Amino acid sequence: GVGSAGAEVEAKKQAALKAGSKGEFTPFWTIEDAVHALRNQALNSQDPRWADRGKAFQVWEQQRKWTNPLVTPLPHAPSLKIVALYGVGLRTERSYVVSTAAAANQPADETLAAGDAVPWLIDREANNGSALVRGVQTSDGDGTVNLLSLGYVPYSAWRKRADLNPGSSFVVVREFADERVSKIPSLRGGPGTAQHVDILGNHKLLADLLAMAAGRAGKLEDSVVSDIPRIAEEIDRRLATAERSSLA
Repeated sequence: GVGSAGAEVEAKKQAALKAGSKGEFTPFWTIEDAVHALRNQALNSQDPRWADRGKAFQVWEQQRKWTNPLVTPLPHAPSLKIVALYGVGLRTERSYVVSTAAAANQPADETLAAGDAVPWLIDREANNGSALVRGVQTSDGDGTVNLLSLGYVPYSAWRKRADLNPGSSFVVVREFADERVSKIPSLRGGPGTAQHVDILGNHKLLADLLAMAAGRAGKLEDSVVSDIPRIAEEIDRRLATAERSSLA
């Protein structure tokens, strides 16, 4: 019956998990089961290629950190090829000027319980006539994610820091400047768009995807049109200074 079938499935699952804890891999896993088994393999293996994996899985278990590429390293995969494809040339929100005075002047809201009032709000009076408008600071990016977040890790961190790229995986950066090929507005940005989602219709990006699908990712070269080289150099300089200060 259904009950016995379910019990059989659960028994097979538990056997698979037990095998995973011994370093034996089976296909009878959910994603969560697979990660659990890989964690056991990393922590228990004597293979030097797994030597740095224990730290990564310990970090993974801290959910607020495991997706942070500046904390969690790439897998030890020398044959891995990473191609960073992203758009640039669009003003993108990066930071905000907030004010307690603006919050103090907000209209009273009787529906809020004591202590629930917002302690600060964006200062709409903050302007510098260019990148700072009504309390919102913008910079280069793809209209959703700013350039610093898009480019620093693949352009610099994964190339220069062995602790973040222990297998020296190949990394190439391909930037796409926003290009409007027609004066008529397009709902999806057109074939030269660099917008966050619409870039999936960018013809140059699609050509790169086809090259990757054909196994030619390693033939791609950097195509950088933004200011990320200077930005990355400045970040690396500040990090080096901070590290020297911490050791002093």
